[in-house]
Amino acid sequence: MDDDEDVLFNKLGFFVFQPVAQYYVSLNDKFYYVPRFYIGFGVGKYKEEQGRNTSYDLNASVFNIGLSLLNFEFKPADKIGIRFSAGDLDYKSTCIKDDDDKQVDRNFGLNFNLGATVGFNFYF
Repeated sequence: MDDDEDVLFNKLGFFVFQPVAQYYVSLNDKFYYVPRFYIGFGVGKYKEEQGRNTSYDLNASVFNIGLSLLNFEFKPADKIGIRFSAGDLDYKSTCIKDDDDKQVDRNFGLNFNLGATVGFNFYF
């Protein structure tokens, strides 16, 4: 890459508050089905680089709501849980604002994550 070529990035970052409600359905002594409902709100910044010396910092916000329907948890001990999650039904709205303009991106999706997640819970 030459020194004259510009490497440009658009960066979007949020601070999100997202409470979660979940319900445990016992499948046996240590294995549970755990559907989750979540709703989140966030604020952040969007930085757009348009050239080597030109960039813009814009205000951004996000709202999301959803259901995680493919959640299971294995509890090998009373205070420890290992969670497996593979799918969401969700709605997400992202808004980027400057003084004169507002861009809103809305998404609704049913996601079956092929890259499923594994999480660890500690109960106190």
